[in-house]
Amino acid sequence: MFNLMKEVVRHNVTGLLWMASEAWTSGTSLQTPHFMQYLGGTLGIAIRRGEIPGLSDFLLKVRPELNYITTNGNSMVNQFWEHTFQCRFAPPPAGWVEAEGELCTGQEVKENVENEFLDVSDLRQEYNVYKAVYALAYALDDMLQCEPGRGPFSNNTCAHLQRLEPWQVRYQFTLKSSFRLINDIAAVTGLTTTAENKSWGSQLG
Repeated sequence: MFNLMKEVVRHNVTGLLWMASEAWTSGTSLQTPHFMQYLGGTLGIAIRRGEIPGLSDFLLKVRPELNYITTNGNSMVNQFWEHTFQCRFAPPPAGWVEAEGELCTGQEVKENVENEFLDVSDLRQEYNVYKAVYALAYALDDMLQCEPGRGPFSNNTCAHLQRLEPWQVRYQFTLKSSFRLINDIAAVTGLTTTAENKSWGSQLG
């Protein structure tokens, strides 16, 4: 992006209203007097923050599997644990104990820790993943409940569950499942989906 803006300056491209992603509108390298006459008034589009019910409680309940280390190597949870508490599970790396490094017990208290892995106050990309998983789950659930002769496909047929095609899942979601997803998220977040208030459309996007 920086190289593009250098070309904009070189060709003196002015009078444009830029619409930008969250990443580069907040980038300090572009917020300089040199670029301001070209980028002043830029509209930055941020990813909507959302809430994932129960995620905080789930993260606090996750514990490392001590037996996992000896059989399959380090799991993701164990790596997180070592990073968070600055300790190592046995067997530790060579020289770790000699350097007075701590050994992980798996009983360390996460409630006393504040880091980016446990912070659920600003879920943006994660919230999009959450919605995507639910979208797929709803579409598959609707397809499982399809009644022969009343399906959404050619001649009112249902999809073959053993050989689903991606377009069938997408069609099912667009046709029906999206409304279930929107209504469920609205119930959690308090958004309304009535004809009088169309705010959910812009807020879920």
